[in-house]
Amino acid sequence: MLKRQSNLQINIWINSNKLPTIIFTDLLLYLIGLLISTYIGSKLVEYVLSKLDLPEEEGFRRGIKGAGKVIGIIERILVTILIYMNQPTAIAIIFMAKSIMRFEQSKEREFAEYYLIGTLTSITFALITGVIFNQLINLANFIITH
Repeated sequence: MLKRQSNLQINIWINSNKLPTIIFTDLLLYLIGLLISTYIGSKLVEYVLSKLDLPEEEGFRRGIKGAGKVIGIIERILVTILIYMNQPTAIAIIFMAKSIMRFEQSKEREFAEYYLIGTLTSITFALITGVIFNQLINLANFIITH
């Protein structure tokens, strides 16, 4: 019985020495995932939306210049964090909040399509990035502890 207890103490000591490495690795991977989701996601959404044949009318792009990009960045940050926290159903709240704010404009078919393509591209990219980085973090922790 005494030998088993000492092995347990050794395992606790070994794992506690790895704890700073695990924390640092997790934080680094979380940050990299957020940066990829945010900045590469912005470029992807811009690229996808640039391929659309938008109407020539000036009223189509109402609002503060650059506000959509900032909203998209915040959206991707929130979606990625929700995936990190294993709360994918909460993403529906983000989508719902955006839809409520754009309800009047969504009655115009061109705007509704533009909005949906941008939002779905943004959310999908952030979701995929979050899932990939969650798996990378799990793999890194497994490698560190074994």
